[in-house]
Amino acid sequence: MNSGPKRRILIVTQHFYPEIEATAQLMTDLAIDLVDRGLDVTVIAALPYFLTPKHTSPPSKEEYKGITIMRVYTTRFNLTNIFGRIPNWCSFHITSLLKSIFVSRPDVVLTLTIPPYIALVGIILKKMKGTKFILGVQDIYPDVAVELGMIKNKRVIKLLTDLTRWNYRKADMIIPIGELMKEEIVSQGIDPEKVVVIHNWADGSELYPIIKEENPLIRELGLKDKFIVSYSGNFGIVHDFKPIKKAIEELQGEKNIVFLFIGHGTEKKELERFVAGKGLENVIFLPFQPREKILYSLNACDISLVTFKKGMEGKLLPSKLYGSLAVGKPVIAVCPAQGDLAAIIEENRCGYVDVDNDLAGKILKLYDNPNLREQMGRNGRETFIKKYNRPIATERYFRAIVDL
Repeated sequence: MNSGPKRRILIVTQHFYPEIEATAQLMTDLAIDLVDRGLDVTVIAALPYFLTPKHTSPPSKEEYKGITIMRVYTTRFNLTNIFGRIPNWCSFHITSLLKSIFVSRPDVVLTLTIPPYIALVGIILKKMKGTKFILGVQDIYPDVAVELGMIKNKRVIKLLTDLTRWNYRKADMIIPIGELMKEEIVSQGIDPEKVVVIHNWADGSELYPIIKEENPLIRELGLKDKFIVSYSGNFGIVHDFKPIKKAIEELQGEKNIVFLFIGHGTEKKELERFVAGKGLENVIFLPFQPREKILYSLNACDISLVTFKKGMEGKLLPSKLYGSLAVGKPVIAVCPAQGDLAAIIEENRCGYVDVDNDLAGKILKLYDNPNLREQMGRNGRETFIKKYNRPIATERYFRAIVDL
């Protein structure tokens, strides 16, 4: 990087309260690492939607580990349905754009695809201020919403698809999180030279394997002698819980096997209702765990579950995979055989892909084979260190930014 004034980077992302928002962790890591590498980083984000009893609403402007954070007002409708999310998204578009206009001219603007079409802020700043614009693609929209049946009107679908393609064309660089996602973007007529895959990540210095007997969460839950199958993260509508429900029922007679669900999301209540309605006793639910406890929550299992619905391959890639690999847990993915998630697990021999709807059988196979379980866990940790550790990913972002 050339000497002289620091390059100014503006990140526009709806969520950036790292202590209580799980979705903020990746962008927090990236912003901190970019500051450590000598860049001037400003983040425009919304005020948090949820606060825990020990957290107060943050100020509209603050410094956090060298990052300048500016928070803007948005509407605060119910997040559990699209009719609440859309006005929240739209209001963030407007307030973040107004705020960004008055920020000192950045050299590079980075936006994600969450919320959908926040790329418009980057495009407008590129036109107004001559900045470079990087679009980080976390999911392919509107494809995800169409696959889920949330959008059915053909004219609306075409309009949104055309807008997505326009966003791609206007970006100076596009960073998807998977190879199949890159293929999808390039298929839209986008120059493959400006599409650079950078996977999401976890922090290997914070997440690593620990001995089960030394895990305070295991002791707290009284699960020291249990075999634990865990799902930890977001319970969203893109995730497929039907095979998991089936496995819970099939294994309820296995008194030593417990299912542990940690996190929050729109589908968690439905899962809780299912468990209560069936009178199942082999399930424990916990709320989202703060970052300082994630080491223990991710280690509180013998098998980690990752899932998304059919049709989502190439459109998203669950970030929880990297945390599971970091702590050396074998992963069972409930997902189609195609796509980056299945490829990562199968190529690196760090778990199973449940394509034949026999999740219970795969759980029992690992339950009965501790050596296989441990080998898969080691394979996962080694793969993580080589490919998906935080310094690897954020260094690639840094190089992309300074070389743009």
